[in-house]
Amino acid sequence: MRIQQTLCLLFLIQNILFSQVDYTANDKIIPYKGHFRYGANLGYYPPWQDHQLAEIAAGDKEMGLRGVGVNSVRPALFEHFFDYWGYDVRRQAFDRYESLGMNENVGFLGYPSEEHRDFTNYCTSEDNRNSVVFKNLYEPIWDNGENGTPVNDENYYALYVYRIVNEYKNQIRFWEVWNEPDFDYASVAWRDAGDDGNWYDNPPNPCSYALQAPAYYYNRMLRISWEVIKSIDPDLYIATGGLGYPSFLDVILRYTDNPDGGKVTEAYPLKGGAYFDVLSFHSYPHIDGSVRQWSNEIMGFRYERHSDAAVAGFVNRKREFENVLHKYGYDGQGFPKKEWICTESTIPRVKYGDNMGSELAQTNYIIKSLVAAQKENLHQYHIYTMGDSKTVEEADGPYDLMGLFYALQGEEPYNHQPTVAGTAYRTISELLYGWRYDAEQTARLHLPNDIDGGAFRDENGEFMYVLWAKTKQDEVELVSTVYTFPKLFKFQNLDRMEWDFSDTRTIKEVGALYIQLNGSPSFFRLSKSPPVLVASLQPVIQPNGPKSMKLLLPDQAEVSIKMVNKKGLPVSTLVKKQSFQEGQHIIPIKIKKEGIYFVQMEINGKKIIQKLILPKE
Repeated sequence: MRIQQTLCLLFLIQNILFSQVDYTANDKIIPYKGHFRYGANLGYYPPWQDHQLAEIAAGDKEMGLRGVGVNSVRPALFEHFFDYWGYDVRRQAFDRYESLGMNENVGFLGYPSEEHRDFTNYCTSEDNRNSVVFKNLYEPIWDNGENGTPVNDENYYALYVYRIVNEYKNQIRFWEVWNEPDFDYASVAWRDAGDDGNWYDNPPNPCSYALQAPAYYYNRMLRISWEVIKSIDPDLYIATGGLGYPSFLDVILRYTDNPDGGKVTEAYPLKGGAYFDVLSFHSYPHIDGSVRQWSNEIMGFRYERHSDAAVAGFVNRKREFENVLHKYGYDGQGFPKKEWICTESTIPRVKYGDNMGSELAQTNYIIKSLVAAQKENLHQYHIYTMGDSKTVEEADGPYDLMGLFYALQGEEPYNHQPTVAGTAYRTISELLYGWRYDAEQTARLHLPNDIDGGAFRDENGEFMYVLWAKTKQDEVELVSTVYTFPKLFKFQNLDRMEWDFSDTRTIKEVGALYIQLNGSPSFFRLSKSPPVLVASLQPVIQPNGPKSMKLLLPDQAEVSIKMVNKKGLPVSTLVKKQSFQEGQHIIPIKIKKEGIYFVQMEINGKKIIQKLILPKE
């Protein structure tokens, strides 16, 4: 009797602390206020353990380890693993993540044990594939606590979600439902409405995609996840599982979780959009059609395999998902807007077949896409993956060579070497983590069509600017252009850092006028050094023509210029205490005799000497 009374008391206390939510994502979504996170998929590289991979990802000063800028991870939370080993088996690893600063992580749910799997064959074709989802999904989610939990233990998915979330809720903020549930075996998910077999007009054939079960079952898992997770902690987020196709999002949003064709009934009143508050997607521009377009003129593809085209593909994929959301009213007016994360993206550093791939294109894409992600209001970006799966000699395709580290498989822990991608990732994370994209300051940059980038602001009101010359030609990353910060900024000196700053620690002081940019992003901030006037004097030598000097001034100044010979004797006065406005000025050279000279320039009292060689006329 005492045992029963104790159990009843414990359940009463639990119910006081645990209350089911009475709202959905159609009613409200709590805006995410955390900083943008630079994430990674840790992967599996025996003999490395997860906490060791996290240590080289984030870095640990006490261990003498430099990381690669990762401050969020995306662990797999397979039910079959935890059902076998126990739900606290990863506690030590998750505590280690937190100690490394990784406490806003993403975890993806799903993948039942054999005992809890639904082996029904739902195929609507001759294919013979059994479902991979949980059985008993349509058992009631809640019961009266007969088994010591508020969820119905016979609903295996509900029980699994309840247990895993309670165990790791302090380290995982975003809970993805399955990983790539729309993985398409039949190559139809990309088809437009009206095309044969498309998913905009038809639910996926159960045998043709990852779940191998009716699409409504995915909505059922979203609904269970929403009810259970929000009841545990309303501040946790339920996300779609790394979607690859906008057409599958359309499926989610137009059906309920009703096993009878996704129909709206009293028992199934809401469609799938009511049960997630974060849209998580994946983007691989090198394979998704972003960098090639079919041409009837040449009866083949025209390619744009360069980093800015790939970034445009990344942004376009996000916008395609956004258009589907707006189609069903998730635009902030009909229903609340969704939050956003991307949990897989990158391009390879080696080219295979017609795919794009090079070290320079990869480093450029990584930084540019991370800038784009923040401009598009994403909260996290997880690179795929932590380490190459093979060496260059062993690699079979592009997915083998996407890591932040060279191949880790078979290497003893801490015997690791970052790739150029790792260096680029560390650089942008070191320079921008904790900063927020500032759209207004970016607009003030008045970037021309051949330049892209953005402005970021920290909590103290300081700005960092990321700028690059846009790539435009197929397989060409080496481009250049010139940029001048607008006069309204009143900049004189800037600190400039390149994509490999986290390795070189090199900071160059540059003026705000006529800055040379290339296809690799550069980072700029207002210099902490005392302001000095920076001027440029460049010779303009034309064979058999007039000679001159091109003077570039960042501000109005009083200028004197004269030329002396090698002995220091004056030979010509070009400018004598003359006031010049900001900008470019052409100064004629009247000396005809060839030879070596020195130009002595005085600008507002500051003296500059420059060597000049005059050729024969």
